[in-house]
Order: sequence, then C-alpha cells, then structure tokens
Amino acid sequence: MTASFPIVFDALKPSVERILEQSLHVQVGIAQAVLLTDAQRRNRVWRITLDRQSAPLLSSVIVKQVRPEGYDPENPAAPDTQRFFSDWAGAQFVSEVCRAPHGPHFYGGDRRAGFIVLEDLGEHHSLVEPLLAGDRSAAMRALMAYVRRLGRLHAEAMGHEGEFDAIVRVLRLQAPSQVKWEVEWAGQVKQHLDPLIVRLDRYLAELGLTVGAAARGDIHEAFKGVFGPSPFRTFIHTDPCPDNVFYDGETMRIFDFEFARFGNALLDGLYCRVPFPTCWCANCVPLDVVAQVEQEYRVTLAAACPAALDDELFYAGVAAITAHWACVRLAEPEETLKEDHQWGIAGVRARLLTQLTTFVEAARLAGRFVAFRATCEQVLVKLAQRWPDAYPLPYYPAFR
Repeated sequence: MTASFPIVFDALKPSVERILEQSLHVQVGIAQAVLLTDAQRRNRVWRITLDRQSAPLLSSVIVKQVRPEGYDPENPAAPDTQRFFSDWAGAQFVSEVCRAPHGPHFYGGDRRAGFIVLEDLGEHHSLVEPLLAGDRSAAMRALMAYVRRLGRLHAEAMGHEGEFDAIVRVLRLQAPSQVKWEVEWAGQVKQHLDPLIVRLDRYLAELGLTVGAAARGDIHEAFKGVFGPSPFRTFIHTDPCPDNVFYDGETMRIFDFEFARFGNALLDGLYCRVPFPTCWCANCVPLDVVAQVEQEYRVTLAAACPAALDDELFYAGVAAITAHWACVRLAEPEETLKEDHQWGIAGVRARLLTQLTTFVEAARLAGRFVAFRATCEQVLVKLAQRWPDAYPLPYYPAFR
C-alpha cells in the first residue's frame, strides 16, 4: 500500500523561517502560505507571504518542495532525489556564483525536508505567451531576450565547474572526485548510447532499414561531440523550455534546474533551432529568425568563449546536437509507427519529422555525418509513404 502524504505547510514553517532569518538577518514571521500547484504535480510550490513587521525588506517568497513519496535524501540515485538535488544545486549556483540575476534568488533549503526557498518573481508570465498568443514583433523581442539570458549565463558560468561540484558534493554527502572525461564518456556510451542504438535498430527494422557500420560510427562521433570534451563546456539547464523561463516583457529569468549540470552549452543554445525538444509547447521558429537569435546567442557567449564565433566549430556543434536529437526521437517506441499521439500542442510524428529534417539540413551545411544523414533521408522517404498526412511541426502562431 502506498503511504499517503497530506499537503500541509505547517511542518515546514519553522525551517522556512529559520532559512529566511539566516539569509535576511532579521526576525521573520509567516502570515500566509498558498499552494500554487495541484496534487498531481511532481513538486509542491507555495507562495509564502511574510509578516511585514518582521521582514520589512521582503513581502513574499516561493517554497518548492519535492513530493515526499519518492524522496529519500540518503539515496541520491533515486530519480526524485536526483532531480531535487540538481534543482537545489543549480538554483544556488546561479544565484551565488554568477554575477547577473539569471534566475530567482536562492535563500536556502532543507535537505531532509526536501525543499528550497526562492525569490518570488510575481505573477507568472513566460515565453509561452508571446510565442502562442503574441505577434511576430513581440515574439522576436522575447526570443532575443531569451538567448541573451542563456548566453550570459553560459558565459559567466564558464570556469566555475568546481564551485558547482562543491554544492553537489555537500548535498550528496560525497567526497571530492576527479573523473576524467574519458571515463565519463565511457559511462555515457554504456548507459545511454548503446541501448539507444539497440532501440534505433529496432525502429529502422520496422521500416525495412538498418543502421550500417558507417552510420553507427557517425552516431558515436556525434554523441562524443555532444558529451565529450568541448570548448563550449559550461553550466547548462538542459530543459530551457518556454514555460521554464519567467518573462513579463522586461524581466527574463530562468528557473527549474532539475536536470541542470555542466556540459555542452549548445544543448541549450540551439533550442530555437531544434526546436524545443523537451517541451509540451514545441512548434517551429522560421529559419531567418533562428539565424538572428543564434547570432545574438553566439555574440553573447563569445564574451567568455571565443569558439562561439568560430563558424567551423559552431556548425560542427550544430550538426552533432541535431544528430543527437534525431537519434533520441528515432529511438522512441515503435508504436509511433502505428499510431500518432499528442504531446502538448504537437503530435509525436510531427516532432520526429522535424528532428530528422533539422538534422539532415544541419549535417549537409556542415558537411558532416554523411552516412547517418543518408540513413535519415531514407527514413524520411519511408515515413512519407507510411504517413501521407503527417507534416513537420508548424510555426508558432506568432510567426504564421
């Protein structure tokens, strides 16, 4: 029988007050706690209103707690625990190590109770609104602000991996470790890439195709470009979806660092091109807009990463990142061959067709991954025959 965990804030109240008192250096009293999330969400989020007499500098904060059903602070390998530790480490790192306010201010957290206390940015607005309900001009302004924020965050975080690791080690109660990239890459191959290729083989077999040795070599090279040593290595969000940013027309902040880590900046920086592969609200951005926002991102990132302005390095990275997402989509369950289904505002077939087309174009531009590109072109022909009514993702309404 699954244990029942009532949604009660009272048990957290003393710890929240203590964290704020240590941060603000004043006595703090909590006047009200309002739950902002429904019971089905994987996190519980409260808006906490403070007593102004006890905390004159601050009127409210946000408390974000991982659901206690799956949280065990002594088992950092558990998915919910891993996600919470990453969220804590990312929020603290961005708040304390980076110079600009890229995310909400981090006041502190309670490891045992599984919550963090964050700045309240106010009524939630995001990148979703200008893309789905705005006009082209508003969407362009929002996307430029978005990539500037990502570029500045990536630039300011470069060279600070040690500080991030130190935060993670405290949360995981682990001793420092020195892991060479070769070992890390070998682990990636064993844990992720080899099983992915097995699923890819199965999917292509359903289409009467195979992954040849040359295409398999291309896939390994692409994933090494994404997960191996790179001049683009920095702190990355890995899920910078339109609804994971706060944007009210002026302020742009990034939050929800549940999958954040150090890695290849282009995994974040190319989200407009890919487009938005981990997001419920995935649609396409016109190529001329992609070119403008990517140039803005590259110039911003180049403040700390000269490689960002090297076309050969950048477009090799584009080819590798798009190959990675094409593989991920192709390795999804073969059931998509038999039946389409909706994820958010888009079907899974449209997402797959978009990822394949995006990779083919990027690989052709960079002159890379010729064998895997040919395989994906064959897949597109086969899928066009099977799915005569399926099309790639449409443009966001703001660009139609």
